[in-house]
Amino acid sequence: MTGANRIFQKASLIIRAQLVVLTFAGGAAAQSAECFALQAEDTEVGAMTYSAAGALTYSLRGQPDVTYVTHCSLNGQSQRTCSVDCDGGNMTLTDHSGSLDVDASIRIEQVRFTSLLSLAGPMDAGGRLLTGQWKLTPVPSAQCRALETRAQPLALVVGDVYPAVVTLEQHLMEGGYFINGPGMIYGPETAEAVRMFQAESGLQQTGIADFDLLKRLGIAATFSFGGC
Repeated sequence: MTGANRIFQKASLIIRAQLVVLTFAGGAAAQSAECFALQAEDTEVGAMTYSAAGALTYSLRGQPDVTYVTHCSLNGQSQRTCSVDCDGGNMTLTDHSGSLDVDASIRIEQVRFTSLLSLAGPMDAGGRLLTGQWKLTPVPSAQCRALETRAQPLALVVGDVYPAVVTLEQHLMEGGYFINGPGMIYGPETAEAVRMFQAESGLQQTGIADFDLLKRLGIAATFSFGGC
């Protein structure tokens, strides 16, 4: 073997070794990703993330501020199916070393409470079955935290019937904005009273009692979240 051949063979071995190291490092990085996320909305899901803690967090289209959580940890496996203790639901996760496939059929619930302190209620319970397949890709862990900590506002509008309306109208009566007796129905007179309060408070006059307005009036109300 000539000197030139030995140099070429040695260089080839070094290059192959570097490729092996890079391949292993790339695979490890994909496997150890702390957050995966859906890159675009689909027909049902608005946002979806999966954290290293095994929490699948998602919101539905048209309800960006209401989040749901279903837990299923891979526990170091490349694929795992978790049963969901609700109506026989299940979820299968598949780690492809660079992406995560989610195949789920789960029932999710929404409940409104009138008080964050006493959790009085629930007043509006309803469920739906979420079924589909989604591909998630690695993203910064902050994206998982942002969805997991998203606020859950309660917005009262004309036609709503909740105990929270009674508390709202009582506060509006004390301020001289509402003259009828308080009740559970958020009617046109309630919306007009809210607009009057918003106008005097320098707020946009929407007639909608959103989370910020309720907090300003001292009312603790929220739209709860969950998943099963």
